[in-house]
This record gives sequence, structure tokens and C-alpha cells, in this order.
Amino acid sequence: MSQSMRRQLAREAEGRESADTSDTQAVPSQPPYAQIICEVSEKLGYTCEYTALTRILADPNDPRNEPLYTRARVTVIQAVALELQFFVNDLGGSSAPQKGLLWRVCNSLLPPGNKMPDSLEAAENMIEDLASDSVKSAQMTQ
Repeated sequence: MSQSMRRQLAREAEGRESADTSDTQAVPSQPPYAQIICEVSEKLGYTCEYTALTRILADPNDPRNEPLYTRARVTVIQAVALELQFFVNDLGGSSAPQKGLLWRVCNSLLPPGNKMPDSLEAAENMIEDLASDSVKSAQMTQ
């Protein structure tokens, strides 16, 4: 995860709005999130269908696309994808207890009432379900 993405997620977690937000600091659009989710899925051992995933991410009725918390600019699945991208790329050699502890620390920075999964395992399950849904959706459109 790039430093700018980490800074953006930190600003969101603190609930601050940056007065000088430019397009380069904005939350990435759905296609980059779809790419991030596909990369995370593959590293976790799941198959993901990119085109179907972009449709799922654009569905306003999917609860995974709800804001992470009131007034958040990122959705639940976007936040999960960004945080898991960090875990699968930067913490590959860390032990499960270390990863679990870091997950809890990161999530403790979010405001009360947030919809972030309580555990790393729950977040990975969310990605697995999303990847599975993308494959099923792709098969149905063929």
C-alpha cells in the first residue's frame, strides 16, 4: 500500500476532511479498487473476475458498498481491500498473532459504529465471498 493511500485511510479514520484535497489525493475510483481486490484475492488463494467485480462494486444495494462509517468517503469493502493489501504485501512474514494484533490496533482508530470487520479472518472471508460472487456473476452473464 502506498504512503498516499495510507495517509488517505488515516485521514478517513480520523474523520478529518482535507481542505486541500486534489484529484491525486482522492479516494481511488472503483476500477483501481477492483484491481486491488483481485490482487488481494489472488494472494489469499481465491479466483476473482475483474469485470464482474466492477459491477458488484457499483451496486449501491450491496451492503459491502455502504460507507465505512457516517460521512466516510470509503466503503466497507474499499477499506477492507486497502487494509488487506497492506497485510498480504507488507506483512507476509509476520505471524498470525502479530497480524491479528495489528488489525485490532488499526481498527481501534476508527470511530465507534464503524462497519469494519472485527478480525482479520472476517475481512479475509469478506474478500473470499466477494471473489466468489464475482466468479458466479461472470458465469451467469456468459
